[in-house]
Amino acid sequence: MKDPQETFRLALEDHQAGDLVSARERYLDVLRAYPEHPDALHLCGMTYYQSGNFAAAEPMLRAAIVLRPQHRDYHANLGLVLMKLGQRDEAVAAFCCALAVDPYCQDALLNLANAYLVDGLVSEAEVALRRLLSINPEHAEANNSLGVILSGYGMFEDSLVAFRDALKFQPDYPDAHANIAQLLAKMGRDPEASEHFERATTLNPDDMKMLRVWGSVLKNMGDYETSLEKYELAVSLAPEDPITLLGLGSLYQTWGKYEQAEQSYYQVLRANPDDEDALNNLGTMHMARDEPKLALSFFQAVLQRRPKQGSALYNSGTALQELGDLGAAKDMFIQALAAQPDLSQAYRCLADIYYLEDEADSALSVLLSWRENMPEDPEPEHLLAAGEQSNVPLRASDAYVKNEFDRFAEGFEKTLSMLDYQAPQLVADILEQQQGFHANGLRVLDAGCGTGLIAPLVMSWCDELVGVDLSPKMVSKAQARNVYDQLVIAELVQFMTESESRYDLIVCVDTLVYFGELRKVLEAASAALVPGGWLGFSVERAAEDYPAGYALTSSGRYTHTEGYLRNILTECGLLVVDIQEGVLRQELIQPVIGFIVAAQKFSGESR
Repeated sequence: MKDPQETFRLALEDHQAGDLVSARERYLDVLRAYPEHPDALHLCGMTYYQSGNFAAAEPMLRAAIVLRPQHRDYHANLGLVLMKLGQRDEAVAAFCCALAVDPYCQDALLNLANAYLVDGLVSEAEVALRRLLSINPEHAEANNSLGVILSGYGMFEDSLVAFRDALKFQPDYPDAHANIAQLLAKMGRDPEASEHFERATTLNPDDMKMLRVWGSVLKNMGDYETSLEKYELAVSLAPEDPITLLGLGSLYQTWGKYEQAEQSYYQVLRANPDDEDALNNLGTMHMARDEPKLALSFFQAVLQRRPKQGSALYNSGTALQELGDLGAAKDMFIQALAAQPDLSQAYRCLADIYYLEDEADSALSVLLSWRENMPEDPEPEHLLAAGEQSNVPLRASDAYVKNEFDRFAEGFEKTLSMLDYQAPQLVADILEQQQGFHANGLRVLDAGCGTGLIAPLVMSWCDELVGVDLSPKMVSKAQARNVYDQLVIAELVQFMTESESRYDLIVCVDTLVYFGELRKVLEAASAALVPGGWLGFSVERAAEDYPAGYALTSSGRYTHTEGYLRNILTECGLLVVDIQEGVLRQELIQPVIGFIVAAQKFSGESR
């Protein structure tokens, strides 16, 4: 053979050029002449590792370590090989050996953290990553991994900082773009998320999973056309992937394209007739089509295979409730909660049935169990105050309102359509009927805008239309209408207080039902209106015999008396121009009667 040193040099050149086969042959030539050449053993082992032959790599790296036990890279690379072989405890030991030789070895710290994460040892991984970042704060991969850990802790803002640091030091890091996109989506910041999804998929266009997740976020934003594009790209990369097909079906279902949704779900079922998600989704689709009997057959198909599947039990309960079989529905909700105690809506439905059956004590017992099992959920606390009529708050908490509407954002408009929801039209009508109301060139605030149901009714009046709501998911739906000049996620009273003499008109549809005492919110509305500006709103009607003028009902919403409305509006500088009664919607086959109010801010001359 040629001079071994020259052969080793040529092997290194081949290795650096990516020619693993030639490099390996040259390393082996060196080893035939010098079997105890540690670098040749180490690097030859790495050619096997890089080729995916981990079993062949391990003994060569171990042999190199015997010859040179104080070489950190030998230990660190052995750890990588052992990770691939599934020997994670030994891999951790190898990384620790590398760090014993060189405590500042960044690769060893990063790989140690990754090994801990694979084993679910999150706190140990965090320690390793923070140690690495103390050595090199600009390490993009360490910042990204720390962001993943912090997100898992629910420390979203800190996680955002870590992801942004990763991108500051490595702007074209696809994993960091993907992670920050998914975090922003989880935080309800869908437009920002979409920007990072765009970047992630540009950097890695064949990432089917990322395309699928981006499609889901776009669906939540209401951008169905673009969502479909992403799902179709994902399907082209993996035509049989069941999760992608289910996501595509869900998009079509939300879009109201039920035939296409069925095709996607049945494509999943052809590959796996027992797929629970496809069966459940078909059931919820038939519920959306007002076909509860057919929907029930799909939910029951899931339960035949898995009798304690929580969502199928809950969905069966909703179908039975729709069919009028409250006894069977109640039994399903009880079973659903036994199988899955965190099904918040099952508690709500079960309590509602007990109230309908005049079993208030049983309803309260359900709400108490809900609070016990889900202490972080603000809903049971609010509903308990309503049911017990003790410690009744002056208004629903921000957490309750946000939680309530984030939860229902996806099917909100479909549900209201089924309830013959009339409140937006009634508010628009009462304003148009007023002689002094001029419906053009107005600066309008949609206070508690939700998904923007009143926007199409008032947009022709507007020179500017602003929407404000506490629920990020509702605001995301409103954004998709493309009619608002500005949409803000904020608490209503504070927002209006900071908008002094800004608006010619404020519309507030089914928002004041989450306020009992109306003084603060009406004072804020009065402050936000120009002199002579208009306020149109709806509330639910209460009997006149409530001393406070309002009451919190078992639904979690407040009702108000006409007398209270007239008095409080006047006290807040608002002239009651008209109050009408109307049916806001149907609920449990009963009309919900409300007051629809048109009021005008006193001008300086008339006060």
